[in-house]
Amino acid sequence: MKNIKRSVRKHGKVLGHRKGIDRQEILGYVEAKHLIYIPTYKWVLENRVHDIINRLKEIARNKTLVLLDYNTCCDVDSPVKPLSHAYLIKAYIEGLYPYGDSQTVSMPTLPFEDL
Repeated sequence: MKNIKRSVRKHGKVLGHRKGIDRQEILGYVEAKHLIYIPTYKWVLENRVHDIINRLKEIARNKTLVLLDYNTCCDVDSPVKPLSHAYLIKAYIEGLYPYGDSQTVSMPTLPFEDL
């Protein structure tokens, strides 16, 4: 886990996010949220932590559920603030995940199946 941070001083301002591994197309921050981050996060919620989400739903039915996060931004179209993970989890539990089922993502089978 060394050298995973990208130094702005050394490499300059981030230009955007690559659209895929083999593509050179660069996406802006908001577009990357819509096309990569939000659908991928939803896939993880549905396919990797479904049991945890079900437990959170059960707790939320009977008690107030508080999710803490460093970021508090709930605006998926904000070009300056990262989205709150807690917001995405809360929205998913309540059936209000951004864009519902209008955007789906097909993720490849990963070698680390037992996450």
